[in-house]
Amino acid sequence: MSEGRPIPELHENMATTRTQGNEMNMMQPGMQDVARSTNVDPLDQDLWAAAQTIRACRQDRIAASQGYHALQESRKNLQSDYAGLVADYNELYNNYDALRERYSNLREKYNSVLADSTKLESAQAALEQQKALKRVVEAQLAQTKDEMEKKHDQVAQLEKKLATTWLQAVDGQGNDTEKLKATINSYKEENAVQAAENIAAKTLIQHMEDFQRELEQSHVQEVGSLRQQNKHLEEALQETVKVQEERKQIADKLEIDKNLLQQRCQLQIQQLGSIRKALANWLPDLHDDFDNITTVLAELEKRTRKKRKQVQ
Repeated sequence: MSEGRPIPELHENMATTRTQGNEMNMMQPGMQDVARSTNVDPLDQDLWAAAQTIRACRQDRIAASQGYHALQESRKNLQSDYAGLVADYNELYNNYDALRERYSNLREKYNSVLADSTKLESAQAALEQQKALKRVVEAQLAQTKDEMEKKHDQVAQLEKKLATTWLQAVDGQGNDTEKLKATINSYKEENAVQAAENIAAKTLIQHMEDFQRELEQSHVQEVGSLRQQNKHLEEALQETVKVQEERKQIADKLEIDKNLLQQRCQLQIQQLGSIRKALANWLPDLHDDFDNITTVLAELEKRTRKKRKQVQ
């Protein structure tokens, strides 16, 4: 760019004009007619006109260059804003991956808790079944005990009857005594069988009670484990809520940044439109997207040099 470079021809001609005693202000419009009326040298007039043309071309070129630099600055700002938006998007995407991984871990914990709950329900069902079986066995044992007591009463009555009969008629009731003894022995055998069954039932009840205690202990442990897992699940859910709040904050921030960037883009588009309108008067061949600004400036420089050579 040749901004600020002096024009030797203009300065020399102005000095020559002053030495001839003609007080002319060659920078004011309308002085050309005054110069003609005062017999100014035509060469000075041509030089003055050429200088005005060069000055106008230079101003046009300066304005075009300023518009181009403003466009470059706007483009840099847009690129910087775009890079910031890309960085925010990458950060949000990384946060999304982390949140998705945390959600997967929470989901696994939740499924584990559901599986443990199923085991606990199965244990509770087995415990209820054992309790029902115990009640049935206890009922059978109570019935057996009642029958044994009845048998004992019958045996006692028969023994008493046998003793009475034996005392009353020992000689004449020998056969009856044998029958009674056989009946007593039969009752005793039945009593022994009932006693053995009673012992077996007591043993079964003891085993059932032991098994019930084991189930109760297992139930207590399962309940404790389930409570602990529920506690972990609540903590995980709280963490999930916190993560969702963080995601919402990030999304809100990104939306705000997006709106600000859109506003800045609109403002810069308006500024580019103003620059485009301002340059349209000086550079009519300039495209709307400024893609040929280098060519237009080169043509302007070429025309300026051509005019300068013609003036010389």
